Amino acid sequence: MSSNFMGLQTRILSALVAVGSLVAIAFYGGPPGIAVISLGIVMLGCYEFTKIGFPPDEKLPPFLKGLFLGSCFGFIAIAMLLEPIAGLATLALTSMILFSCLLSALHKTVPLEVIRKLSSSLILGLVYTGLLPIFALKLLFLPDGLKWFSLMLVVVFSGDTFAYFVGLCFGKRKLMSSVSPKKTVAGAWGGLLGSGLVAWLAGTYFVDEHSLVLFITGSIASGFFAQFGDLFESLLKRVSGHKDSGSIMPGHGGVLDRLDGIYFASPIFFLVAQYLS
Repeated sequence: MSSNFMGLQTRILSALVAVGSLVAIAFYGGPPGIAVISLGIVMLGCYEFTKIGFPPDEKLPPFLKGLFLGSCFGFIAIAMLLEPIAGLATLALTSMILFSCLLSALHKTVPLEVIRKLSSSLILGLVYTGLLPIFALKLLFLPDGLKWFSLMLVVVFSGDTFAYFVGLCFGKRKLMSSVSPKKTVAGAWGGLLGSGLVAWLAGTYFVDEHSLVLFITGSIASGFFAQFGDLFESLLKRVSGHKDSGSIMPGHGGVLDRLDGIYFASPIFFLVAQYLS
């Protein structure tokens, strides 16, 4: 049995366990249960960022790691319940607190250039692992929130699956080899086709017929940005020298490895879902 087949088998089994767990949580806990579990998963993503998102030549002080994780948790838990303007104000306030603490703690012992690099990584992490997934969580607070949350997962993961198999069968021309050597142009087109096809099939049952074109268009756009989410996470790993962001899902890697597309897709999918709601 080839290593590729065994890897695919592990990947499928791991995904089935994750999907089964989500279905059980949704059945017994409803949207609040999914929101609580999702918040925990997002926090794991924040922790993984501390490994791949900071300058590889600079060791992250333990207090700074705790400050970053605490700030992300506070920001996500509060902003997911607020309206957009109040959420942005919370993001600005959290950023100011992070910068103030960093500068106060390190200005006597660390070169200013290092502080600047750490500041950039902190704000990148706050936006990437804090702000972006909030839009996925806020789907749960819309009317029929569980439906929109599930549709987003189905659209993005279908795009991932189509991209994988189309790339495996027809992929020759590399998409962005310096960032992700295995991604191909054919796989990218296959991913968009998968997102659009599944959106059409799912939208036929779950979306009003007058809104179907907008839903399919928004889903394809979400799939498009999801692919850039995948590439962006690959960029972070390549710069930091890590193969995976974590190991929580056998065959998939860490939270960021599995949800990188969701992070980039969720803002536009939220806008479409909010409009159609």
